Amino acid sequence: MRTKALVLTILLFSIISAVSALPAPSCDAYSSALADSPVTTAVSNTGNVIAIGGAGGTIGTFAPEGSPRWVYRVPDPVTGIAVSGDGRFVAATTLYGELYYFDDEGRLLWNRSGFGCNSRVALSRDGLEGYVFSGSPTHDLTGDTVFHVAGNGTVLSRLPVPAISSYGLSRDGRVAVANSGGAPGSNYIVAIDDAGIRWEKTSPRQWRVPYVAVSDDGNTVAAAEPGYLTAFSCWGRELWNTSTKYIAKSVAVSGNGQYILAGTQYQVVNYNRSGSLVWEYPVPDYVGSIRVSQDGTKIFATTRQTLYCLDGNGTSLWQYSLPDWTASLSVSDAGDVIAAGTHNNTFTILDGSGNATEIDLDSVPVMPIVTAAPESPGNAPVSPARSQAAPVSPVLAGIALSCMGVLWRRKNPEETVKKPGRADEPGGPGT
Repeated sequence: MRTKALVLTILLFSIISAVSALPAPSCDAYSSALADSPVTTAVSNTGNVIAIGGAGGTIGTFAPEGSPRWVYRVPDPVTGIAVSGDGRFVAATTLYGELYYFDDEGRLLWNRSGFGCNSRVALSRDGLEGYVFSGSPTHDLTGDTVFHVAGNGTVLSRLPVPAISSYGLSRDGRVAVANSGGAPGSNYIVAIDDAGIRWEKTSPRQWRVPYVAVSDDGNTVAAAEPGYLTAFSCWGRELWNTSTKYIAKSVAVSGNGQYILAGTQYQVVNYNRSGSLVWEYPVPDYVGSIRVSQDGTKIFATTRQTLYCLDGNGTSLWQYSLPDWTASLSVSDAGDVIAAGTHNNTFTILDGSGNATEIDLDSVPVMPIVTAAPESPGNAPVSPARSQAAPVSPVLAGIALSCMGVLWRRKNPEETVKKPGRADEPGGPGT
């Protein structure tokens, strides 16, 4: 009996060791995008809060005039940042799949791990729900995932969407859109709601669909791919499709859904919802980012280190030379607060007239993170995500030891001694 138990012990611990030796998912393949320390920005709808995330692990919020409200540093590079429309909540995601959720005073309400790699995040206007768009920890495109998350950290759903590089979320949080650039012939746009996938549209061309956008009300979706711009209704009906003179590098939809804009290699182009060209504006290079005010009367576009502000007629109002190449761009509803994230750990806050405050995150004092009373997420951590060898699992070890105990007692009843009852056992002293 003792020999059999010994063999069983060796076998079970061998299984545990074999499982533990398997490499944990790695996110290091995505880290090259952070080499030049880009800063990600998000501006609340009202413009009262500017949230930032830095590749050095910085998370913080700033006032429109540039003064810091709170600034923290976390162990991982921050790859996604979002702020609720009213500025009451801030969410941040990291390279290694952490999700942090703060209130407007900088209290950490909760955080969860396991959201894949190089995650991005979007929040609804009230901050009570959002979406996380994550890369696969195993570098398999089929493992890329869109998570629907409640404001208390509960994961409501998860859907595989390969090769996500662009996304959008309606203001009420009801419709999320993302691109999928998995392979030639299977590139598509997907719209997701509370019930799951609302619709998918595969591109008839072989090119990837790299950029998508959605209006605030979710009624208009736009998609750009090399040489083409397409508009859809909220249920996936194609409204129109047009060719662009040059390769499109960015796309935006006005909040009211009446204007669809694309940034191309040498132009900013503006179409109305009916598909008519409203105007074209020439630029000297690729338009990497484009944003538009809610009513479509102010358009902001960036080429490398230049930020352009255009009016609703396509007339230039002002230009601003940024301190480094543009990494992100976000604007308030009225277009009176603009935040441009740049490389080398810098970003710039501008008002509607182009007056700017440039900020180097290395010069901003970092504060200790303040935590609120823990708000328990509705379920366990999503999955492991760190790029290190997995340690011996306590769960597996516990199962193994329990199995050994059961088998030992069955095979050796004479060696099983009943101990006096404990306070937490039926029949014990506390009963």
